[in-house]
Amino acid sequence: MALAAEAELWDAYCDRLSGGEIHGEVLGALRDALTATVRGMGDEWLRRFLATRGLIARTPALGERSDAASVATRRRIAQVLADALGLDDRDLRVQLLGEFALAAWRCAARDWVRGDKRAAGPGKVSGLVREIDAAFDAVPAAVALSAGDRRRPSVGPMTTDGSPAGPDHRVLS
Repeated sequence: MALAAEAELWDAYCDRLSGGEIHGEVLGALRDALTATVRGMGDEWLRRFLATRGLIARTPALGERSDAASVATRRRIAQVLADALGLDDRDLRVQLLGEFALAAWRCAARDWVRGDKRAAGPGKVSGLVREIDAAFDAVPAAVALSAGDRRRPSVGPMTTDGSPAGPDHRVLS
């Protein structure tokens, strides 16, 4: 199956989420589970995933199948969160968290594939993890963005008001 590497990632991610307790900020737990999952997937998966992304980029029908699979994945994430947190899976908060997790992944994977031209290996995985962290870190600032805000986007830690964190600022975690 052309999308097997993606399916393996999401199966492992949902298994990781459902296999442990979620403590503290849920968005951070989603990020941590995703980075741990990516680190644990191995070089062979990474090579297959890169090939899959290339195939999807050249084949619109596969892109549509990948998009449809992400809808099912979002539902799975919401269900896992609802179960773990004792909420109904129709709760908008768990639905939105599933959307945020997938949106962060899509942005991270896109930027990583476009920007990191190294061969598969530990350095390549570290680059993907950095992109995942940056994408998840940007979610609170994206949600809080107002129309008049013209500040340059940041790819690092953000303060509670959505601006780049400095040494004297409280950082969102």
